[in-house]
Amino acid sequence: MELAGDFKEYLDKNLESIAESHIEAWKERYIGYTIQRLESDLDINHDDSLEIESAEYALKRELTDDEEEYLREVFHKEVVHQFFGLPDDYENADDLKKENERLKAELEEIKKNENWTGLYDTRGNKIFIGNVVHWTDGGDDLSLEERIKTRWDRIAVVDKEGIEVVFKVFDSPSEHVRMREPYFCYGNFIYKETEKYLTIVAENKNEYRKKFKDAGECMKYVLEGRNVRV
Repeated sequence: MELAGDFKEYLDKNLESIAESHIEAWKERYIGYTIQRLESDLDINHDDSLEIESAEYALKRELTDDEEEYLREVFHKEVVHQFFGLPDDYENADDLKKENERLKAELEEIKKNENWTGLYDTRGNKIFIGNVVHWTDGGDDLSLEERIKTRWDRIAVVDKEGIEVVFKVFDSPSEHVRMREPYFCYGNFIYKETEKYLTIVAENKNEYRKKFKDAGECMKYVLEGRNVRV
């Protein structure tokens, strides 16, 4: 791309300070960002009209389309470069990118574990706030049809009230359970060995609705996973 001399001179003199001013105004927003997140935020959310208008005012002319695009590119790169203290060729710094991805994964894992209840299900999976779990205390000698008719299995969303883990029932083959037993608290739950009685059936309620048409279908899914005849 061939750039006009006055435009190149403007960037040489002003790009660093323009980026500094932007970071000073937006630094609180960028706290905790990864390199990729800042790059994405600038590309998607930042309105570059201020930088373009400032350049046009200084040059006393309108920028060409190519100059506008180039200004956006180098401005975004300079902001990332300054905010993270990266070398000029940071886009080719594979070690830095790998480290950034590692830190990103660690942060995501920390955030996820903040919602861990400290409990496990029948398959050894950690039970997190928001998960949908199926509970039963027996009936493996019954057929699926008999279980649906006679058992009080509960399907509940895991939640927290204060420091208490609670299971908010929203589905069951039993109308009595659906209507009269809206939730049960772990602290008062007789079957506290969750690894024997609770099975995660969905990450959240929306996923549950997509996976199962009713409680009976969910029960079948749980039993098949335990190799119980259905």
